[in-house]
Amino acid sequence: FLQTQNHVKIDEDALEHWASSVDIARIVATPPQVFPLRFADALEEANFHCTLHLLNFGSGWRNLLHEHCDCGAWNTILRGLTGLHVTGRQLTAAGYLGVRLTDISSLFRIPIDLEEPILDSGGAVTMTKGHPLRPLAQNILDVLHQTGAILETRRINSLAEFVLFSGYPSELVQKMRDDGKFQQTPLKLQECVFELVQTFPAFRDQIRIDGREVYIFKKAQILVSELARVFGAKEPDDASDPLTQEVKTRLSFSPEEIDQMTIFSDNVIPAMLRHFGILKLSDKLTSKIANCQPLLRGKRETALRAAAIVAVDQIVASIRSKHPDTKLNAVILDLYLWSVAK
Repeated sequence: FLQTQNHVKIDEDALEHWASSVDIARIVATPPQVFPLRFADALEEANFHCTLHLLNFGSGWRNLLHEHCDCGAWNTILRGLTGLHVTGRQLTAAGYLGVRLTDISSLFRIPIDLEEPILDSGGAVTMTKGHPLRPLAQNILDVLHQTGAILETRRINSLAEFVLFSGYPSELVQKMRDDGKFQQTPLKLQECVFELVQTFPAFRDQIRIDGREVYIFKKAQILVSELARVFGAKEPDDASDPLTQEVKTRLSFSPEEIDQMTIFSDNVIPAMLRHFGILKLSDKLTSKIANCQPLLRGKRETALRAAAIVAVDQIVASIRSKHPDTKLNAVILDLYLWSVAK
């Protein structure tokens, strides 16, 4: 796909220069984001991370969010989920279906209504109109309801259970867990990603352009990667905490599986690669971005995200060729680039 597009190109010389000069130790040592929250058990914590990445969208609303909510898309979603969690809302299929638009507005702090004075009333009479951010709030609600409905249809209690137990109905999962069929069986990373993409439209990050399907799958990959990172570092509190050990075992992906993942390409990563001179944009696309014009889903937006994936794969390959013992992969480099950008 990328070879047929003229909106963005990879500058091979700039890429090699950056790969040769960057501080690899600093990249590998980039600390992950930590959420200072209490969870009842490992499954509740896994559901928090699953829901966070289910709703990991909204960058197109960035300017309006900063204007009206004092933060961007990521922090808006994180704030809302934290609000749902601390108010005791269950991030399960039933919990998703029970959320209302007013909950999204209050907990995510996204305004949905706007009072405007009626002309010639001197401000004494107003009419209620939909706020410009209302469609974002509605989109969040729609994704929660759609995902909850799919989980209920499949008789699965939560998104985390879907991921951890390969899409089996919850009552069958319990029987299989009682029989010990899950505890010592690691998941296959690629199968996890494909199951998410095939089952839930919110994870179906693909588009058809010029008769060709382009697959990016950012959210599905980052969800699985984040679960593996969080629980891979955990140790059960004691012998009475089998659930944490079970989740940890299920998410024990091999280094080779992690290495197969691409960078989680969104709006941030292409912007950083452009900042480093690695991505070169056409004059038309450069002008559009400089003038803060929306970059709608389509050829240009997809070309930017695809170019970022290819460029990062080349960066990792270049660094590994010079430093074969490095632990660097696209997942680690994504964390570094994202943290530098923020």
